This record gives sequence, C-alpha cells and structure tokens, in this order.
Amino acid sequence: MDGLLPGRREEATFELLPDALPAWRLWQAMQTQWRLGPAGVYGLDYAVLPVVEQRCGIEREEAGQLFACLQDMEREALRMMAKKGA
Repeated sequence: MDGLLPGRREEATFELLPDALPAWRLWQAMQTQWRLGPAGVYGLDYAVLPVVEQRCGIEREEAGQLFACLQDMEREALRMMAKKGA
C-alpha cells in the first residue's frame, strides 16, 4: 500500500473492521500533511485537520473520537519511523 509512511513502499495485507473505516479514511487523507523539521518527521499538521475532516464528511460529533484514533496511528508511525531511522 502506498502512503502508509513517508518514504516506505511496502505492500501489506491486513483486515480492517467496518467500525475502523472512518479513522482509516482520515488517516489516509492526512498522509500528505506530515511536518518535517531538521531532525526529520515529527508529526502531522493538525492545523489542516478541520478542512480534511470536512472534506472526508466527518461530523463534528465523530471528530473527537477519530482524532484520538488519528493520534494513536501517528504515534505508532513515528515510533516505526524512528526505529527505521527515517
């Protein structure tokens, strides 16, 4: 799958439960919004999150829960990038 992590082109197969689909769609939509500094990637640009949520059709009531999921995925991606020396 393309776009899971910056600089990685690794094919992966996984099962996605239907309840996780909105969080996955938000995650995928945010993949062009990584912040990069002198030390490398350090997180997602949350300033654009409201626009991305709107474009993804995410309702305000659901946004808080999805934000927590997005942060979980972001932490794991950053952990994996640091481990790989990205």
